[in-house]
Amino acid sequence: MKKIIAIVLLLACCVGLLACKAKNNDENGEEKILGEISEAAPGGSAYWAHADEAVLSELNAQFDAKKALSDGFYDIGKITGTTYYVSSVNGKDTNNGKSPSSAWKTLDKIAGASLSAGDAVLFECGSEFRISSTFQLRNGVTYASYGSGEKPVFLGSVSASKTSDWKAVSGVKNLYEYVGDASITTSDGTDVGSIILDGGKAWGIKIQKLDDANKSLELLDVSNGEAHFDKIASFNLSSGADLGKNGKYDLSFYCYGIDLYFYCKGGNPAERFSSIELSRDFRMFSGNNISDVTIANINFKNSGRFAIRTEVCKNLAVYNCGFEFIGGVVQGHEQDFGRNWDTRLGNAIENWGSCDGMIVESCYFNQIYDTAMTTQSNDDGTDMINIAYNNNVIENVVYAIELWSSGAEGASCDFKNVSIDGNVCRNIGYGFTTQRPDKVSGFLSAKGSYYVYENAVMKNNVINGSIDWLLRTNNVKTNDNGNGYVMDGNIYVNALGNDIGMLSSSFPKYSKEISEYTYTFDNINKLRKAGVEPNGKFYFTASEKNADLLGDELLNAYAIANPSYTYTVEGGEEIPFRVLLPVNYDETKEYKLFTYLNNEYANGTDNFKNVQVHNKLLADVYTSGEYIVLVPQCPAESWTGLAVNNGNYSVSSTDESGVMKSVYGLINDISVKYKTTDSLAAGVSTGGYALADLIARHDGLLTAAVIIGGAGDTQASAGDTKVWIIHGEGDEKISAADARALAEAWGAEYTEMERELHDCWKMAFTKEDIVGWLGQQ
Repeated sequence: MKKIIAIVLLLACCVGLLACKAKNNDENGEEKILGEISEAAPGGSAYWAHADEAVLSELNAQFDAKKALSDGFYDIGKITGTTYYVSSVNGKDTNNGKSPSSAWKTLDKIAGASLSAGDAVLFECGSEFRISSTFQLRNGVTYASYGSGEKPVFLGSVSASKTSDWKAVSGVKNLYEYVGDASITTSDGTDVGSIILDGGKAWGIKIQKLDDANKSLELLDVSNGEAHFDKIASFNLSSGADLGKNGKYDLSFYCYGIDLYFYCKGGNPAERFSSIELSRDFRMFSGNNISDVTIANINFKNSGRFAIRTEVCKNLAVYNCGFEFIGGVVQGHEQDFGRNWDTRLGNAIENWGSCDGMIVESCYFNQIYDTAMTTQSNDDGTDMINIAYNNNVIENVVYAIELWSSGAEGASCDFKNVSIDGNVCRNIGYGFTTQRPDKVSGFLSAKGSYYVYENAVMKNNVINGSIDWLLRTNNVKTNDNGNGYVMDGNIYVNALGNDIGMLSSSFPKYSKEISEYTYTFDNINKLRKAGVEPNGKFYFTASEKNADLLGDELLNAYAIANPSYTYTVEGGEEIPFRVLLPVNYDETKEYKLFTYLNNEYANGTDNFKNVQVHNKLLADVYTSGEYIVLVPQCPAESWTGLAVNNGNYSVSSTDESGVMKSVYGLINDISVKYKTTDSLAAGVSTGGYALADLIARHDGLLTAAVIIGGAGDTQASAGDTKVWIIHGEGDEKISAADARALAEAWGAEYTEMERELHDCWKMAFTKEDIVGWLGQQ
């Protein structure tokens, strides 16, 4: 019995010694650090990051703060000429209009007044002016507000809020014909741009007829403010009555010539909505060859064409104005641009032709069918000089800003001294604008035939989300292209898989060379390396359709934002590595350790390729939140010193490489540092070799391992390590026979993929639940 007890004690001591060796415990039984970790490079600038709830909340707070500033009043300073006052609330047209107490009531008095440079026309706060024709601007005159309260409002719409304004169409359920103000539908060519319901909580969707058939234009991804339609299919459309017979899309309308039909479920539109406005087909404020005009502290709503439209301006300034529901009327039957339907337009502020001085600052734009602010021309040799679109707040537009020229080949348009600074924009292409058949959109559209830029800068803007593109531009300034506008220091938010936009710096070959950059880390890096947005910040979101991209990009974002390290151990070779902590890492919680060993394509010392190559598996592990992820990088041709096509080999007759000595020490030290529990790993190709080498030489180091496209020592043992070997049946570099032999020798699980190349991991990462298997070991 004593002998038996002695043998048991001896075996226990041996087991204890083996355990100490496997865990590298010191004399006191405590785990010890074997090597030295050094920070190779500090954390990056985090220019690529996930737009989580906290980020989006902060960006929305910035939007709200700047919106509050735009709601404020611009100080127009001292008026050197005569000041005229107009009040729809307290004015009378029998007054002289030269003091607040003797204000005029209507705009007719201003139209007949003799205004001179230095004069001002002020509209009382709380006033509302419903205009039916264009208000003409005068040179040198300031147009602003006086008094307190809400800014004066100019409405370019007709109210259709009475039940008598709508007549039910006989025999067609839910279809109504507008029979109100006859001036809005009295002649061919008069058009309704939009129907605005309950102050903009909902709106009509305009249905257009194709030019060469009695069919309607198909629309995709359309919202009416209350409902979303993935598709409004084309239907038979020869008259407005067909809107209810064939279409039956709630809040859709058809307007052509003298007809306006509205499909409204639930009865008369005026019974369903308390407010209905029909935007009319004219410019609200307009002026040709104007100069030294200031417009401030006025809100413009419901114009079917333009809110402010000038031609050949010099020193036009617009401050602290609001613009909502602008545009949507047909531009003209001849303006087809190769389309089979009439083109619709609508910019809030537009100058056409040459421009020398155009400032738009601290204004608010919402629900603009086309562009918030723009200067444009078709003319050769036109100069656009001294333009400043700064500190504005923009949402639900197709473009926030457009610098546009479409002259013939050989024509030129010079943009000089352009500042696009401090604007906050969100939801590009959403809202009322979803009814556009072309979904091309962006914060900046600077597209034209041949541009020359000089001192043109886009900086410090926030561009938060687009239905399609963020930018639609050519001639961006890059390291190789000096002619272009500078883009730097802007913040972007977009969904993964969407496009950054159309960018070209190949002047003057714009029409031949167009590039669309998908919104991914790799493409953002390309732009930065080209000199575009070196200090910009790019946030990404993921919708259901691109959720599979999220893990990879979270990994990229984490890697660039956190430090790069190197590791050395006695007898080993210095290796780079990264440690990826879970997004919500809690140092009081226990985590498993997962180590990934890269294939030969990720070898080197950049300490980033090792994270990016095949990071589908890494992303799945990382986003599970259960692991601390260790990603060393092989600095040599292979981890083990063996070529990838070496096949199975003996560790007893092959020295352990310096790289593998460091890998072993690093896994040990990271496990000790973070107090991890189970140690799991995966390796691909040469990384699969490395993993098999670790298992054969260091029993007890790993709990479980997945060897993909690798080989190892069939004479050694896997010990207590659970192993899963995945291989391609036609692998041309490492035979499936070697993989099967290793699996049999080690008692490992074995999966053979239908692949003829040495790349079975591509299929394995997609088809096999590797993370699930690791979690069960």
